[in-house]
Amino acid sequence: MMVSRLRKALLVAITVAFLFGDRALASSHIWITIGPPNPSVIPNAIFKTNLVVSSWNGNMGAFDLLIRYDPSVVRIVDFSTSVDSEFHMNCSVDSASFNSGKTRIACFQVMNRVVQDRSKVVGVLTWKVIGVLGSETDISIEPSLVVDANWRSVEVLTYGQHLTVEMPRIYMPLILRSH
Repeated sequence: MMVSRLRKALLVAITVAFLFGDRALASSHIWITIGPPNPSVIPNAIFKTNLVVSSWNGNMGAFDLLIRYDPSVVRIVDFSTSVDSEFHMNCSVDSASFNSGKTRIACFQVMNRVVQDRSKVVGVLTWKVIGVLGSETDISIEPSLVVDANWRSVEVLTYGQHLTVEMPRIYMPLILRSH
């Protein structure tokens, strides 16, 4: 009789794991990245980086991020979203903190509940180079809150950029270069 109950309990546990296990494995995974600078990071230049989102089996509905950087090397000048972004007109940026080295960006979207299987640009960060030649900084992303379109939590990975202030590159035709 004890063995019979144990078998039933084991059968129920296996059935529950089989029925609901795929849901645990299918949770949403979201990657948030800072794209490479465009154009180069040279003294006193203005350059842009894209804030990009991609996902597996999900759709980012809202996020609250902290962007960290060294304000003696670069400073944020602006954050904007394009009109075709799901987050357009639904972002709040702490513009008073652009010179502080840590800026909070929070956005939400209300239109799209389809799985995002391609990288999408959420917004564009515009930067000003403050540092001198050779100075370096890491731009990092700290997610405070990220939820999917159904307001469920998701697994989040973030990837920033390492920037070095460089000499301007001057294009010289091959024929004029000395060997």
